[in-house]
Amino acid sequence: SSWVAAVEAKTAPLVTATIELPEGLSESHIYVSGLGWFRMAVNGKDVTPFALGPGWTTYNKEVYYIAVDVTETLRGASTATISVQLGMGWRDPVFASKDGKFPDDKYPRVLRMQVATRHSKGMTVVGTDATWQWQETPTIYDSLYNGETYNASLKDLPQPLRNVTAVPGPAGDMVVQPIPNILVNRTVSPVKISQPKENVWVVDFGENLAGWCRISVKNAYSYVNQPVTMHYAEVLMHEPYGNASSGLPYFGNLRGAKATDTYIINGKDKNPEVYEPSFTYHGFRYVQIDGWPGLVNEEDITMVHFYTAVPRSGTFETSSKTMNAIQRNVWNGQESNIMSVITDCDQRDERLGWMGDAGLSADSLSLNFDMSGFFSNMLRNIENEQGQDGSVPDVVPFVRYGGRPADPSWSAAYPQIAFSLLKYYGDKVTPAKHIPGLMEYVHEMMGRSPEDFSKYPGSYGDWCPPPPNKRVSTAVPSSFSFTNNLRQIAQIVAGNQTAVTFLESTATEYTQRFQKAFLSGSGEYFDNLQVSYALGLTLQSANSSSAEGTNFIKAIHATNCHLTTGIIGAKFVLPVLSSMNEGDLALQIVEQTDYPSWGWMVFNDIEPATAMWELWDAWKEGPGMNSRNHHMFSSVSGWMRTHAVGFNVAASGMKELMFEPARQHGLSWAKVSYDYPRHVEFSWQRHGGMHCAKSAEGPSAINPNLPESEPLQVTCGEHGGTIATVDFASYGKPVGQCGDFKVDAKCHNTSSRQMAEAMCLGRTTCTLPIGADTWGIPCQGVKRLYIQITCNKPHTLTSDVTVPVGSTAAILMPAYSIENVVLEESRAILWEKDSASTQLLSGIHHVEWITNKDVAKVHISSGRYSFKLAGDAPATPPTLVDTMENDDAHVRCPAGHRITAIRRADFGHFKEQMAGGSGVNHHDSGECTVKTAQFIVKGRCLMKSECRVKASSATFGNGCQRDGVGRRLRIEAQCSRRHA
Repeated sequence: SSWVAAVEAKTAPLVTATIELPEGLSESHIYVSGLGWFRMAVNGKDVTPFALGPGWTTYNKEVYYIAVDVTETLRGASTATISVQLGMGWRDPVFASKDGKFPDDKYPRVLRMQVATRHSKGMTVVGTDATWQWQETPTIYDSLYNGETYNASLKDLPQPLRNVTAVPGPAGDMVVQPIPNILVNRTVSPVKISQPKENVWVVDFGENLAGWCRISVKNAYSYVNQPVTMHYAEVLMHEPYGNASSGLPYFGNLRGAKATDTYIINGKDKNPEVYEPSFTYHGFRYVQIDGWPGLVNEEDITMVHFYTAVPRSGTFETSSKTMNAIQRNVWNGQESNIMSVITDCDQRDERLGWMGDAGLSADSLSLNFDMSGFFSNMLRNIENEQGQDGSVPDVVPFVRYGGRPADPSWSAAYPQIAFSLLKYYGDKVTPAKHIPGLMEYVHEMMGRSPEDFSKYPGSYGDWCPPPPNKRVSTAVPSSFSFTNNLRQIAQIVAGNQTAVTFLESTATEYTQRFQKAFLSGSGEYFDNLQVSYALGLTLQSANSSSAEGTNFIKAIHATNCHLTTGIIGAKFVLPVLSSMNEGDLALQIVEQTDYPSWGWMVFNDIEPATAMWELWDAWKEGPGMNSRNHHMFSSVSGWMRTHAVGFNVAASGMKELMFEPARQHGLSWAKVSYDYPRHVEFSWQRHGGMHCAKSAEGPSAINPNLPESEPLQVTCGEHGGTIATVDFASYGKPVGQCGDFKVDAKCHNTSSRQMAEAMCLGRTTCTLPIGADTWGIPCQGVKRLYIQITCNKPHTLTSDVTVPVGSTAAILMPAYSIENVVLEESRAILWEKDSASTQLLSGIHHVEWITNKDVAKVHISSGRYSFKLAGDAPATPPTLVDTMENDDAHVRCPAGHRITAIRRADFGHFKEQMAGGSGVNHHDSGECTVKTAQFIVKGRCLMKSECRVKASSATFGNGCQRDGVGRRLRIEAQCSRRHA
């Protein structure tokens, strides 16, 4: 067969041929590549195997073809009439090389096909050649960016047939498409239809997704040649773009993309006219319709959402409403940008394979979907764009934007994707095939790496920090990314000791260069920015009591626990905090619902998001670069699944798993599952003890039909008794993390605690509505409700896990200061603290107590397990220490006990006397306190029988100083019986 084209076509042409079929047909397949995209029919039956396709490649290196089984379609037929319509797709001239041409061929719409028929006498193969014919079609215009125009009045008019032209076509190797097709995932009905002005309708589908609209025009009769236009948009008009009261969509952020589909009505009979596009797609939540005859009803229009059909991997649900909403947004954002390549966005005149976005999302994509085959193919796409010098570009396929060599944090996607295949899927073969290319990349990068890392080259750096925060020097993330890559590649080449030694020694040397360039003698990283600390601490794995760690915590608290980072820092800040045992601080960042935060995207009252934003401040930025469906900040999903929930891959391919339930006090329960590469289930719930819950008010971004948010729920759990005290409650704008909530005096319903007590005391589970109807209006803007309770029974932890066949696992069950610990599995006593015996049940290999973590660690093999860890409340009350400045705070436990928790530590000035327990006054006691005090005290005191902490500037810094007024150090510690 040869490539053919309808070189004179003015529309999306239909290429056709009728083939005589031999007798005794037993099997028939069509092998077809129709570029840019195609739709195919055989004997009048649509046999197109996808919504859009084939996939996008570097066409002078590889071209995909699709195999379609048409045996049943042709059974009993004597001829096969094959019709293939061709659309521009990714072959639109806008995607050509930078000189406006394709490197090896000049016609964007081309077709190559073989029809292979097995029959009683053997095999017959017929291919495309110059005898095939073509004709014009009603699809008079198609563009990925601009949309499609379909003139239905032309569909009944005969079109002349002309012979196609044999053309060179793309030079790339023909390869069967190695990734799933782009398939329809779901359809979405409107949640609201409005008419802001005469003959103009606005349809709201409630979710921002990639796809198109299917319409059914019921009143088309007599509206001959009437154009119905659908203009797609992500948001409605609001300040600063225009008047919010207009009710019209905002199109400015689409930039040059017209994003408009036009259907020209036939109007010649009374049947409904049904239309959906074939050769475009859009990113949208809203559609403005002009020219519709009569009323637009809900059943007249449907959103069709599609993406490359990588299966979603499992489920995610926690007690945190904010995290659940963020995960939904991540799913929507990632789905909408898996379009045969991982694109940056789905709506404007870009939609390119930006490497930085893909690399930063690789971990979360691997946990959210089965990306094994997709990532394998992506490595081949990158290899096809790799230069002879080993460099790779910013964008793959390399068109329109970006440069070569790529920014080091963008080219980092090459080893990151390979490493993800090894880590999550246990695929050693595919990364091994790319070792030559990866080593070429290493040597090219080393050639560009200066001795002084402060001069490291880069283009984008920590892209898109939230204004008014500045972007860190590109040298910081650029040098970090390549140094981190060296460590990843060292694991990929394991087995080649020479290469491993070279890579590891180079990584060590480059880590030292990084520290020399960006770390001061006082433990302050470059410009005292969060991103600098996160990247530096990732490289050096600093312990939590280091000066760098303390300064990092200070940098977090300096912004009231909001991020100041762009996309690179956002990926690494949270895991570093968790590694420093500051998981609740990381959780506080993730659960923030004011600017800047992931939660703000969801709960803001201007344009609540249902996908991930490109910019932290998207609602007020101009049109230049402002997507509302962009996955580059979706790395947070990886942290939520691993550190927050406590599911970690300890060995490649999930052969070894680590379950760490209840790592944060701020979560009460979690339930997740994974399907690829092995089925894993993991859930846990804390019962009794202390619990917290928090959420912002509506309107709900997930279901815009709800006028208010879903209610907030806090529970003691099945084994935790009932709610004994409400320790804190505030409706307004409270701040802080669980155990350290504070009211905002400027926005606080002063009756919050009493109202919560009336709803909660004496109950196992308490459900609290959120909104002005219950709590009033203490201030303007988005309010939130925070609550902390204590149950009348001590902490108990339950956890259910399913470990797949062929895997082993360990589960760490934290005791949270309880005494006389008993660990059960399916109600059988497995282990008792301080007991000389351990009952090893089937599948359970070993139980150990880890004193410095206050956890029981259980080693298990494949199977289903139900664990329960319970005990008695601590026999000793909290130890309270109140020390004047320059004195030693001496925290001491009774004989045989250890300090198992630092509930509170403040250094500064105080309004009230220190209260015992967890009373509300204690939470509000700080007039001016050093934010890192608890972190510092924990580092010096936990798991010791006693400790001394100097109440001085040398220990806690110079914050909160006043002339002539001494500061105080207040510590609340919990002592429990713990033996080494």
